[in-house]
Amino acid sequence: MTPSRLTRAALLGAAISALGALLAFAQERPVALRGATLIDGTDRPPVPNATVVIHHGWILAAGPADSIAIPAGTR
Repeated sequence: MTPSRLTRAALLGAAISALGALLAFAQERPVALRGATLIDGTDRPPVPNATVVIHHGWILAAGPADSIAIPAGTR
């Protein structure tokens, strides 16, 4: 990895970890973050209008909104 790719990947990982930690502490139901721009830290372009589904601090699904199934009962 080049330094800039490594930096982006590290920043993305830190942001996801922090978000997961915040949501996990009082999370009984999955949470869906919708309408986000998803940057995965690789050479692929950002994914606009993405959905990320998180439950108990784990990312269950992430990608274009039209390709992600949101479980029943998700906040």
